[in-house]
Amino acid sequence: MRWQVYVDKKWVDEDHSETAKKLENTRGVSDVVTFYANVVGIVRVVLVLAATLTIYLDSPASTATLLLVSTLLDWVDGPLARKYNQTTIFGAGLDWFADLLGQMLTMTWWTLLDPSVLPWQFVLMTLEIALCMVEFTMTATGWYPCRPRDGFDGDFYRVLNWMNPGAGTWTRFGTFLWLSFPVCSLSWCLHLSWRHAQLHPLTNALVLASRWGLVVPSMLYFWGELAQLCFFLSNWREQ
Repeated sequence: MRWQVYVDKKWVDEDHSETAKKLENTRGVSDVVTFYANVVGIVRVVLVLAATLTIYLDSPASTATLLLVSTLLDWVDGPLARKYNQTTIFGAGLDWFADLLGQMLTMTWWTLLDPSVLPWQFVLMTLEIALCMVEFTMTATGWYPCRPRDGFDGDFYRVLNWMNPGAGTWTRFGTFLWLSFPVCSLSWCLHLSWRHAQLHPLTNALVLASRWGLVVPSMLYFWGELAQLCFFLSNWREQ
């Protein structure tokens, strides 16, 4: 197998003997794909793909359920990887891929039901893709900036302080904001899909409360995401 390595700011062919030495302590996809966290990531991707089929079959409840379960499983893969010492760059990429895939399908579904949301959905999706690309790149290269232990200064980073303080762990409020956007989006999709249907009063009340009650938390979540992207870019380092 021929390899290239990045040396002195350019890609060059590496001596096969040197490559062989470096590859002795590396792992391939076949070695890590069955790690518990990565299996969860694959399940998340499969759920999103299944949700695509349910959109075609016009089964809104099934679509929302599959996308919500895929989102909730994002709580599982990280703790599993850390508990069993199975953290991998492949797993990090798979996690972000599953995140983006679910969000892209949700936004596509919403846009199909109401094309007028396309402009701001595009802006939000651009922010999510940019953040995932930057964070994965830093993870892969091993240069990941730590947040200040006492939090950030300035009002712009206030929401990020509420969501994810300097210790790096998510607060309960941050978790609520993180979950608010997918639930809000799915609620709007269900509302648009069922607008001519006769719903049970309780179902109607839940959808109504979710789609309007979570608008502000969703906006705060993306404010925090934008602040995090700005923090990462302002602390970008590479050799």
